[in-house]
Amino acid sequence: MKMTSRKLSDILKQRLQHENRSFLFDREKDTLRVEDQTTKKGITLDLPPIIAKWELKKDEAIDEIVYYVSEAMTAMEGKAQEMTGK
Repeated sequence: MKMTSRKLSDILKQRLQHENRSFLFDREKDTLRVEDQTTKKGITLDLPPIIAKWELKKDEAIDEIVYYVSEAMTAMEGKAQEMTGK
């Protein structure tokens, strides 16, 4: 299966879906903007490097991107981060 920017965009939209998030796919720039509608803060993902990583690691690459974007969006919302451990 060949991964395209459109397919990757759809996968990321599905995995990052949240009630206050909006998504904007820019086909010309090959980017996906993930934005919090309440704070108007967000992240713009450059898709070609993610596709290159996907070709090496498959779903692990997408899991990693989803994790980091989710954590960043939570931090932008101003929610307190909890640390566990010693």
